[in-house]
Amino acid sequence: MLLTREFKTILPWIASLENFPSYLIIRLFRMIPEHAQEPSLSSLFKQEVEICLYLWDNARDSALKAGRELLRLLPAISQVPELAKIVRSFSETDSQGLSLAESLSMLPQVETGHIKVMIPLWLENKIQFLFSNVTSECFPIYIKWLNETVSQDINVFADIIRFLVVNLHPSNEDLNSNKVKRWEMIGFLIESAETKVQISQLMFNILFDFFSFKNQDQIMLIEPAILLIWKNVNIAS
Repeated sequence: MLLTREFKTILPWIASLENFPSYLIIRLFRMIPEHAQEPSLSSLFKQEVEICLYLWDNARDSALKAGRELLRLLPAISQVPELAKIVRSFSETDSQGLSLAESLSMLPQVETGHIKVMIPLWLENKIQFLFSNVTSECFPIYIKWLNETVSQDINVFADIIRFLVVNLHPSNEDLNSNKVKRWEMIGFLIESAETKVQISQLMFNILFDFFSFKNQDQIMLIEPAILLIWKNVNIAS
């Protein structure tokens, strides 16, 4: 079933809002590739595609406020034929000869709610609990609890990694304490992956900011990846 007549009447109003389309489009970019693989969700998938295409055509300037995260999700939506129009638009050039993808890659990565919309509040609370109360020594026990909570969902693991990298920046006091560190949690999530494809997907989400890091970006964006690599090199040697 396509969009109901009632919902279609409010789409122009949604597109007219200043910021909301960017939050909705980033959520759709995240969910559509996953729903495309579930035959039981075919009706929902068609509705999501219709909303996504409408917002891209009628509220693109607002949608682009999601910034570099749109590029992170581009490989996933490129696997959805129904979104081919959007994928092609990333290679279109402006008056300065820059493609949309190049323009987005030049933007600094900032801590916004665009990542947090991927994380349910109950899951965010659990993550905050881990980093506020759990030591590195005890963390392996709690990561099992977290894995069971999200049913070993690799897409949720990727969302958690982006939340840790972009939104959760510990204080110097926390960095010097025995509390669990971001790189430790990310390492455990990567170890929980069951295939090489899943490992690659998670590694892409932690290394993404390396590929587009700018002088004005915060060093905390790449700190977890640096420490994860450094610690594993030391272990291997």
